[in-house]
Amino acid sequence: MRVLLLANAASPLVLNLARELRRCRPGIVIDILSDSPPPCDHGHGAYDSVFVPEGGGLFRRLRGFKFVWYVLRYRSLLKRMGPGYDVVHILYLSAVWGCMAKPLRSLGRRMVLTLFGSDVYRTHWPLSIFQRRLLLSGDLFTASNPHTLASARARFRLRLEPCVDDLLFGLRSLDHLAVLDHGDRTGQLEGLGIPPGRTIVTCGYNGSVNQDHLAVLDALGRCPAEVRAQFHVVLPMMIGGADAYRRGVKERAISLGLDHTVLEHRLTDEQVAMLRSVTDVFIQVQRTDQLSASMLEHLYAGSVVITGGWLPYGQLTQRGIRFWTTPSIEQLTSELIACLDQLPERRAAVEANRDLVRRLASWSVTAPRWSALYDGPVGR
Repeated sequence: MRVLLLANAASPLVLNLARELRRCRPGIVIDILSDSPPPCDHGHGAYDSVFVPEGGGLFRRLRGFKFVWYVLRYRSLLKRMGPGYDVVHILYLSAVWGCMAKPLRSLGRRMVLTLFGSDVYRTHWPLSIFQRRLLLSGDLFTASNPHTLASARARFRLRLEPCVDDLLFGLRSLDHLAVLDHGDRTGQLEGLGIPPGRTIVTCGYNGSVNQDHLAVLDALGRCPAEVRAQFHVVLPMMIGGADAYRRGVKERAISLGLDHTVLEHRLTDEQVAMLRSVTDVFIQVQRTDQLSASMLEHLYAGSVVITGGWLPYGQLTQRGIRFWTTPSIEQLTSELIACLDQLPERRAAVEANRDLVRRLASWSVTAPRWSALYDGPVGR
């Protein structure tokens, strides 16, 4: 079988997907069309061929020019590649690729489109016009939760059938958490530069403004002094976010007098697992989300999770995975106070999450489902 992926070749999710497909389907050929190559030390063994537009100089970066440049360069690449793929699998609903919907469709007998939350919730006119053209060419549609697919149907005014609405990428991080020595809390805290002795409250998982750090910090700052003395705030800001925003977050934490640690340097996979392990309470109240891997990792690790009641996590509740919600960030203060007061009971309540998350998001479960997408009837 020959498969063409349209995705970010450097994405850990896509790299792991390619490797898992090879495990499920020995002999499969996997090519990828990407706007950038994978890191040389990570792409080995994942892809047979990587097609990347080259050159461009200033035209590749200038707003208004880069869209046209990418369309022209990708069209040239498609001519070099030629047809003959069994499956074309699109993992990023790019408007650029929407301009080339027909030639992309002609490359393969079957086209699969995987929708991410950002493709749906953050799109706008006129990009959505080209995205809709791409969707019209699809034979099968997938998303990690029903809400994302329902939102896509409403936004693009399409049926998007047939579909798989509960397909997640597997989490390699679960393997790191499984072998971590969870009894060495002090050593893990020291390894992360976090002082021991307090309840660890981790806020968000990256530096994006979408995480609403400022509002979360304000909510924590409204806790009574005796409550604030119980917890240490950890702000993971290793990736994403503008420098000015990150500075503003650090200044707000200082001005509120919150005992805190800001993590800004890239963590190893083992250190990420340690962060999940030492976190007592994980606050994840971003504005939109499909289903973040970081939240699933915290649930697996035994963190008590407080998330936004507006986020589409019904599939977790249906599977019996335990977490708590706040109806608004303004009410986060009272929810955290209650959480700290009931922490032993809540920790006991989340013990079953480990096995439930494993059955939802481990590659051993999800990889065969991804592979099965390629075995349906051929398209138009």
